[in-house]
Amino acid sequence: MKEYVYLDMDLINSYLAQLDEGILTKMVTGMDTLNGHRNDDGKDRTKDIQGQAGVPGVANGKTGYSVTNTEKRSSVYSETNSELIETVLNDYSLDVLLDNLNNNELINNQQDTWIDGDFVSIYDTIKVFNFPQLKDSVTTENLQNVLFYPTEYIQKKEEYDKLTKNKSKNKSHTIKRKIKTLEKELTELDPFSNFESVERFANYMSVLFPDTILIKIGNTLSMCSTELIRMNIPTLSLLALTKRKFNILGVVIAKNEKDLTPKDGEQWSSTKIASESTVAFMDVMLFNFGISQRNDYYIRPVAIYYDSK
Repeated sequence: MKEYVYLDMDLINSYLAQLDEGILTKMVTGMDTLNGHRNDDGKDRTKDIQGQAGVPGVANGKTGYSVTNTEKRSSVYSETNSELIETVLNDYSLDVLLDNLNNNELINNQQDTWIDGDFVSIYDTIKVFNFPQLKDSVTTENLQNVLFYPTEYIQKKEEYDKLTKNKSKNKSHTIKRKIKTLEKELTELDPFSNFESVERFANYMSVLFPDTILIKIGNTLSMCSTELIRMNIPTLSLLALTKRKFNILGVVIAKNEKDLTPKDGEQWSSTKIASESTVAFMDVMLFNFGISQRNDYYIRPVAIYYDSK
């Protein structure tokens, strides 16, 4: 039994159609039943005929014979029932695809030989990166539901407001030093300040990966469409605590082999900026925040699941 985290049925059907010269989405089994019986009826009618025969004066006698007519009717009644049993494949299509790929030796299980476009399948621990959820959870508006300013912060903020209320540039050095000291203390006491950088990071990652949840299994990083995730968001988040390992079937997009940012003094052409700058930003963010490492593989996922068998 498979517990799906992600399943792309359109992609599965596309591959099955190419491998089987058509899409097998359901199996239909037919069964015919014939019931019949026969009725026979009829009647006989017999007619007797009597007469005389002979030669007058010589011999006399009587003759007779009978004629029998038979009428017979036969009726046959039959009844045929047809029953169709329809089995819709749905999620089982993945098993059909896996069998097909394995039978045709199309899955590359040797990671050191993976190249772009290979079908790959691995089994390892899972990490989930949901930037839209992270972005929403660290906004000041939402954090105000669970975080509050401490009393010390409120007192120092009142003192700071009094000192800065006077916009005069002729403040004494003592007041200026006091204002700077209060600014530093307020930053340290502000319960929301620690989340500002996280919010900026989540906002930018949501721009780079719109409508996408990143899932890392082993040394693969999959770009998963949010609409194809098979778990609700809280359940998906709790996978961070699981000790189970998960399977992934996918296609290699590319290998993270090198730094994509321009080298010192290098000038990119306008064409390269237009085509590769976004990829370079993605690489910088993923690598600098430890989400992806050099020699990891970017994957287009077909299915991510836990197999209990």
